[in-house]
Amino acid sequence: MYSISVDLPGVKATDMKIQLLAENILHLSGGRKFEDVGRMEESKFAYKFNLAHKNLDLEKLQANLADGVLNITAPVMENAANNVREIKILEGDSFVPPPEKIGDEIEC
Repeated sequence: MYSISVDLPGVKATDMKIQLLAENILHLSGGRKFEDVGRMEESKFAYKFNLAHKNLDLEKLQANLADGVLNITAPVMENAANNVREIKILEGDSFVPPPEKIGDEIEC
């Protein structure tokens, strides 16, 4: 099991958001409001965690907030070897290059 723990004292689950972004980036953001010397204050936070290349089952990602600590867990996929894909090697003139892309290229 892969886990991330974040200390968030005084923050409620309704005051934060967790999103799984492109390329398996986990984005945690939120804040809390509190009164300080008779005026309302607000603190905000944002964290990003790179979950790529960790071989996690992100469909089973879970989050639990208890006693000011947020625990995010995901099971590690056991069949990592089954994710290996073999590429067929062709011989001779049978290679067909992919079509050229026009427009999204960056010149250096």
